[in-house]
Amino acid sequence: MSRIRKGVVRAWLVAMAIIISSMFVVGCSTRGNIYTLAELVERNELTVEDIKNIAALRNGSVQTVTYDDDGNIVLTPVEYSVKPIESEVDDSVKSAIVRDFEAQHDGGDISLCEVTDYYGTYGGYVVAEVKYEYENGETAAEAKHIVVSGIYLGMEGGNLMIVAWRQSGEIN
Repeated sequence: MSRIRKGVVRAWLVAMAIIISSMFVVGCSTRGNIYTLAELVERNELTVEDIKNIAALRNGSVQTVTYDDDGNIVLTPVEYSVKPIESEVDDSVKSAIVRDFEAQHDGGDISLCEVTDYYGTYGGYVVAEVKYEYENGETAAEAKHIVVSGIYLGMEGGNLMIVAWRQSGEIN
């Protein structure tokens, strides 16, 4: 094989390796079955009405968020009639949420993980609150206000997170 031909083949192989590697990296950055509410609103898989209902169930009311001149959060109550949850979440679904949450967080570092609250199913996604602890006792994230589509959902952080889960196959 000529040097030019070998160089072209080598360049082609390197280019393909880079393309395949980047596809792998992009694929690995997806979050499996666990999503944030903001992700699903951006993808139009949850609506603002869904977020309002989740807020009403979690907080007992719906409040919109604005910020004052100093950057402090300002909550304004909104009239809203909550739509009750039709049924409780099944234990096998809770187990699947925990399994997928632990897998997303490299499971081995988490000593406790449980579904502590259920806010209903919207667009095929089960919305739940997950409490988790790391084996070393560290706090996962600093507590912060959760705001999705301008609606206040309360505080999240420490070792508490609101997630949306969707089944992708058999529940074990």
